Amino acid sequence: MSNQYEKLVEQQARLKQKIEREDFKLRQSKYYENRQARKVRSRRLFKKGLY
Repeated sequence: MSNQYEKLVEQQARLKQKIEREDFKLRQSKYYENRQARKVRSRRLFKKGLY
């Protein structure tokens, strides 16, 4: 009985780590996309001469 419990606890820990990794990847991806969008806006503003 305890062996099965230990396996479930280990599985839960692995799944939590996987969720944390995926969350980090998602946040990193959103940051990259926002950074690219900022660059595009800045270039457009510089071309128009607003800066």
